[in-house]
Amino acid sequence: MPTMNQKLSQILVASAALLVLGAAAVVVQTRRASGEPASAAAPAPNDPAQLAGLAHARLPSISATPAFDTQSPVSARYNHAVANYLGELTLWLACAGQGEMTLVGTGKPFGEAGDGPPVELTRAAAVCSADPTPVRATFTTSTAYQGMTFRLVDADSAAGRAGFAYRITSDTGKPLTPTDDEANPTTALHLPLDGDPDEDTGYGFGGSIDVDQVHQDTSPLHGRYTLAAACGGIGTLYVQVGKQRVVVKCSWPPVRKDFRLQPFSGPDPKTRLVYRSTSAAGASFALQFLPR
Repeated sequence: MPTMNQKLSQILVASAALLVLGAAAVVVQTRRASGEPASAAAPAPNDPAQLAGLAHARLPSISATPAFDTQSPVSARYNHAVANYLGELTLWLACAGQGEMTLVGTGKPFGEAGDGPPVELTRAAAVCSADPTPVRATFTTSTAYQGMTFRLVDADSAAGRAGFAYRITSDTGKPLTPTDDEANPTTALHLPLDGDPDEDTGYGFGGSIDVDQVHQDTSPLHGRYTLAAACGGIGTLYVQVGKQRVVVKCSWPPVRKDFRLQPFSGPDPKTRLVYRSTSAAGASFALQFLPR
């Protein structure tokens, strides 16, 4: 029969074995628990889609509504068509990752014999990095363009290794496209509906005009008139009717301005218009001679 000392030794060995098994269980459980987060790890920081999100987060915050706001992995084939937004615009661009790229914006103009070739409106170059710094460019558009397209050039070093984001905001008020009623100078005049027997809207005309272009017309004016004028653009429209001159400040959206003219008599006076601007973009206008 085992002695008292032998029984005590057996008890101690059994207890030690249980402690070892328990410790092993704890180690196994700990390893399993520590392994769980690995299966739900965040995407790698060099994922171009994730880098595009990082680039977007680096764009400056704004209070106004952007014309548009987008992000994408860098690709040499990137090509994005958007509406033509009017007036003075600011482009913000950021690129996260590695390499370099240049974003080019072009306008698709209306041509007299069909669609004209694209016209470069703006470009911005960015160096991609882990902590991108946004770059800024400004440009001006007008109703002469059907739409805009943004594409990447000189982007081979960043393709597949970076993501980028860019935003367009308006510096001249609410972002407007040529199809918006607020962008139409004729709408800005708030004239009575055609055919209203109680209203004589007199004589008027309108259209588009380029910078430094001279537009001339003969106006059938006899008697007293108020000239209602609206101009969509960022420059100034100079109007001469006979010997009388008025200055119309253009804006987006266009706003009606009234000018009380001296009476007309004799032959029909000539109306001469010239548009001046610091920008190469043209303007649109509407003139209405209202009898009074």
